[in-house]
Amino acid sequence: MLIPTDIPLAEVASLGRNCKWNRPSCSCGSEKVWGHGYVTRYFVGLASALLLKRYRCPLCGRVFTMIPADSGRRIQSPVSAVLGAIRSRLSHQGWPHAVPRQRATHWLRKFLQMCRLHFPEDDPLTVLTFHHHSAAACFS
Repeated sequence: MLIPTDIPLAEVASLGRNCKWNRPSCSCGSEKVWGHGYVTRYFVGLASALLLKRYRCPLCGRVFTMIPADSGRRIQSPVSAVLGAIRSRLSHQGWPHAVPRQRATHWLRKFLQMCRLHFPEDDPLTVLTFHHHSAAACFS
């Protein structure tokens, strides 16, 4: 399970293992989760992988991975960069040169799927402009 924290991506990158993570709680009723080491994750714009803290519940065995709040939960790019690339494509300017086309197309498909589901009457560019928080929630 991915748990967003209030620690920025830049701070995690600079502190590494010295980063102070907040210990999560488990919904199964366990009073304390155990430290379960670190896992490496890659993020766009960083030359090396980051070490993200993991915790494990002793009762149910659920594993929690802490992630920076300004990164997407299931993507390696900041949500603002994803939405900016989609906005560029929808306004007929094409994909930004720094973004791989295959990755950007995946973002666009996911975004359009969210638009059809939650905003069937609205144009996707309108959703991006006026429902920014809903669009951002699609990637976080």
